[in-house]
Amino acid sequence: MVDESHIEPVSLEDLKAEAAPRTPKSIPLVIILGMAIATTFVWSSTPLQSANDRSRWCSVYALVHQQAWEIDQIESRDGWSTIDKVRHNDHFYSSKPAFLQAVVAGVYWCVQRTTGWNLIKHTEESSRLILTIVNLIPTIIAWFLINGMVIRYAKEKYTKRLLLIAFIFATPITTYLVTLNNHVVAAWAIVFALSPALKIIIDGQDDKRLFLISGFFAGFAFVNELPALSFAGLVGFILLIKAPRRSLACYLPMLLIPVVASVALTYWQTGGWKPFYAYYGTEKYLYIHEGIPSYWVNPRGFDKNADSLGMYLFHCTFGHHGIFSLTPLFLFMPLAWIVPGWSQKPFRWVLGMSAILTFVVLGFYLSRTGNYNYGGNTSTLRWLMWLIPIWTLSLIPVLDRFSNTRTLHILAGLFLAVGCVSTFWPIKNPWTPPWMFSLLDLYGYVSQYDDPIAPLDRKHDVWFSSLPDTYDPEAPTSIKLISNDQFGAEISLALSDRGRTDNKQRVSLTQTINASIPSSILLLIDHVKFNAGEPIDDWLIEPNANELAEQREIVLALLRGLPVTDEYRAGRIRFVHTPLRDDAFTVKHAAAQEKFRSEENDPYFWFRCDTWYCDDLPFGVCKMKFTISRGEDNVVVSEQLFRVESASSFPPEATLPPLE
Repeated sequence: MVDESHIEPVSLEDLKAEAAPRTPKSIPLVIILGMAIATTFVWSSTPLQSANDRSRWCSVYALVHQQAWEIDQIESRDGWSTIDKVRHNDHFYSSKPAFLQAVVAGVYWCVQRTTGWNLIKHTEESSRLILTIVNLIPTIIAWFLINGMVIRYAKEKYTKRLLLIAFIFATPITTYLVTLNNHVVAAWAIVFALSPALKIIIDGQDDKRLFLISGFFAGFAFVNELPALSFAGLVGFILLIKAPRRSLACYLPMLLIPVVASVALTYWQTGGWKPFYAYYGTEKYLYIHEGIPSYWVNPRGFDKNADSLGMYLFHCTFGHHGIFSLTPLFLFMPLAWIVPGWSQKPFRWVLGMSAILTFVVLGFYLSRTGNYNYGGNTSTLRWLMWLIPIWTLSLIPVLDRFSNTRTLHILAGLFLAVGCVSTFWPIKNPWTPPWMFSLLDLYGYVSQYDDPIAPLDRKHDVWFSSLPDTYDPEAPTSIKLISNDQFGAEISLALSDRGRTDNKQRVSLTQTINASIPSSILLLIDHVKFNAGEPIDDWLIEPNANELAEQREIVLALLRGLPVTDEYRAGRIRFVHTPLRDDAFTVKHAAAQEKFRSEENDPYFWFRCDTWYCDDLPFGVCKMKFTISRGEDNVVVSEQLFRVESASSFPPEATLPPLE
């Protein structure tokens, strides 16, 4: 017979404490470190990082300061321009959905009233504070919620530590905290909706507040990320099975609140029920304004849709923007899908949800064949970011099953390291290509995304590209460009035709400084050799090298924009506004650069001349820039930009082909 006199009684509280999931002691340190790093990057971030977030900031500013959605005024300011805009009712609007812009405008209104900061005068301070409120604080709360879910459903301490570290330090959600975007907002909204939903689905709780919270944030995620409708619908379906009355009375009405608000804001913004992005490929995106076609008439880089379906699928999964290549820890996820018996039965809802949403969302974007652009110039597949919380939870069964396996520890450590590189490589500006793309680009494997170069018609070694064909003594062809030097003095350069004799063409070159007496020189040019693209030493006849050697060298340097002769290399088509007309001129950018030192032992300098050739203007030039940089550190020591001020003739409007 067993003597039980020495056995101490066990209370109900002790049993509950024993059964309760335990939090590893290192978890608080992980969260504190994440908070410190994320806050540092948000408060040192550069504002207005890309056309994407500038589009949203423009609307935020317009709503608060103009009580309107039109962004014409703010978008025309230096540093605020964006390609993510549409032309509607003779005004520009952000092409981004209205809901988030209105929410952020409300936050900005409060920030401005509280601090006095303005997005124009205090761009850095106000934008960083707004990002803290909209991105940083909710995301930190999401870290705690994710940690709570992992603690509840994971069995092994290794799993609990690894998943929280990965979620904070090895996913692009952290990368995108430094910029205004809908993807971070959708991601933390998914966490806010998922946490109460799993308490109902897995833990069997029946508190109506859980239905209310889950419904509201599921709808909030949907209005910020359209494919998240699949999440809201799937969660709603599962909840309807578990608790029909609560779902219909609590989940559904709360889900509709942000949806109805989004529809109302869309109608206010667009005058209709369709958001502006739904008009992609129409005249709202494809337009010509003041002689400049919209970016979407001839998109560049990733937006060219250069890949086939198979290639796009590969790069979305294992390629330069791949889910599994940039965040390889998610390679364990399909194992959990395939072998669901590894997990407890209630948790299979999470695995099923993860698999269904992944295939639905990926299929949705693969079906949009006109938008195979990986989300544009971005460091990740940003439109899949909202799935990361669900993917993270999906890893629990596999990590628990093999948590004591050395092979898993090695693989998980390597995968985690790659994920951290993918997260922090672009942390200062997420609107840059992933590290894998940069590596492939370095070796020339992804040249199909390069912007096309506009070839020059012949070799050029001076900053103007043409000579007049006809001569009118009463109205000679001429052009004048002006600049200001570092001391504020106005400098002008003028070219004027003086007629032809046989193969020789006379052109006067006039320089004026601060409206003083101009200094002029008559150039005698062999126009046949000039038009054939021969070197300047061959076509410049006078000043004669024998009689005016010093003056000739000065003139040669001025015409070349360089101390020595060098060929101009072709750039890209650009559009330049001038005082000559309302429409911009279409130009071809070209540049020449040479290293030069006056004496053998002197330090060397880089001399560079950028020019913008224009067929519609006399002498074929619109503007030019002379730059001198120190060779040792590339610091610019001198820069002078000349812009056209007057010309004898030019088309009164832009000469562009009509849009189809």
